[in-house]
Amino acid sequence: MFGILAQCKLPPEMARRVDQEVEKALAKPAFRDKVQSDGTEIVGLGYGGLAEYLRQELRTWKRSLELSGAKVY
Repeated sequence: MFGILAQCKLPPEMARRVDQEVEKALAKPAFRDKVQSDGTEIVGLGYGGLAEYLRQELRTWKRSLELSGAKVY
């Protein structure tokens, strides 16, 4: 999985602008083909979508760790 992350205090308008520019790049067939050439699947989660996905993953794996009894130091 690949994503673009920024500091949490990045102004929302700047985050949306980055998202728009990434979408423009992914709309170009040459760029899209290059990204997909190694088997990468493009999933456009859009502005805020990656953050929600990561929150869900953290909840899932936190619970898995708790159930396993593993200790994280």
